[in-house]
Amino acid sequence: MAETGKVLFREAWLQNNFPDSVRTDAITGVWDFLNAIDWSEPWLIGLQVFHAFCFILTFLTRKHINLQCAHFCILLLLAYSAQYINEWASTNYKLFSKLQYFDSSGLFISLVLSLPLLLNCLIIVRVRKIFQD
Repeated sequence: MAETGKVLFREAWLQNNFPDSVRTDAITGVWDFLNAIDWSEPWLIGLQVFHAFCFILTFLTRKHINLQCAHFCILLLLAYSAQYINEWASTNYKLFSKLQYFDSSGLFISLVLSLPLLLNCLIIVRVRKIFQD
């Protein structure tokens, strides 16, 4: 399945007029899209480390309500800022990325930035509820 996603990604890349971007209508599914991403790019590795750090911080601050509230607010602020981050990244992607992943619909930024942040927020809310009961 990963190979199929990479093939679709490459085909879409070659069919596009812009050699460093992908036509979003060529992506047939979320898993194909995620499998086609080059996860070895340094900025994506950094993003993965950031998300791991956030999950660890959520776990470590579970008994400290003030720290967790601040952490929760920062995560929500980052998720809220995803549209602006996407706009900036779509125009400046050559500074940090090999390919233009940032589409106008925000699929990429939603999957790799907002979704993990919001899952982390969901964990915080759920853990708070467990400790209150």
